[in-house]
Amino acid sequence: NQNFRIGTSMYRLIFSRSIEHGLRDDQKQLMIDTLDKNDYQIVLRDGFKKYREYRIIDLNDIKLTKLLETLKGTLVD
Repeated sequence: NQNFRIGTSMYRLIFSRSIEHGLRDDQKQLMIDTLDKNDYQIVLRDGFKKYREYRIIDLNDIKLTKLLETLKGTLVD
């Protein structure tokens, strides 16, 4: 709550630094998609531009932690 706004759908978890509900096309976000049991795709994007994209098998993966830290370091908007 102090660092991120979190949104969900059936298979997706989205972290952002948005103040308002919903995301504009130009806002940075980290999406975690569940592909299968223990199979996740994580994408850090700024609008339509992808910065990083990984497949991981554990949500305790260092790649996810680093992407969350990167997002945390961006401006709140």
